[in-house]
Order: sequence, then structure tokens, then C-alpha cells
Amino acid sequence: MALAPSLHYAIFAFFIGGIFWGPYLAIETSFLQRTVDKSEHGTFFGVHTALLAPSMPLGAALGGALLLRISPQQVLLSVALACLLGGIVALCIPGLRQREVR
Repeated sequence: MALAPSLHYAIFAFFIGGIFWGPYLAIETSFLQRTVDKSEHGTFFGVHTALLAPSMPLGAALGGALLLRISPQQVLLSVALACLLGGIVALCIPGLRQREVR
């Protein structure tokens, strides 16, 4: 999005993103339900929601504040880089990648 040369390319990217996002939520939830022990479902999904619910409005507020200082393209690029960095950090933490088999 940050590198889209025109509005048409940006709209197309949003459209493709929407196509992938819809099934992703169902697939993620199904995967988590199968891989998390049933006795831990309440705790796991409670923590999952507690982490995600406030991050959405906080991200929107931060993005809005950033728009006062930098261009929309730079905001999108910085968000993409932050997500990439977060994923790389998560991959470096073995406990997040491995689960004990019971």
C-alpha cells in the first residue's frame, strides 16, 4: 500500500487483502482450537482477546497521530515494518514456536 503508484493499485491491494482476511480469521481460530489443550481454551482465548481488543483502537489512534507528522504512505510503511519486525522477534523466541506435546 505504501508503495502503490496510484489509487487504483491501492484499491486493488485492499480488495485482495480483504479476500485473504475473511477466511484467515476462521482458519486461525480453528487452528488454535485444535492445538491448544481444551482445558486451556478459556484462558488462552481470554488472553488472546485481551491483547487484540485494545491494540486495534490504539493502533488507529497512533496511526492518526502519525498522520499529523508524516504522509499516509510513510504511516503504512512504518506499520508494515513494525509488523515484520514483530514477526521476526517472535520467531526468535523458542517458546512461541514450540509447544510441548502431552
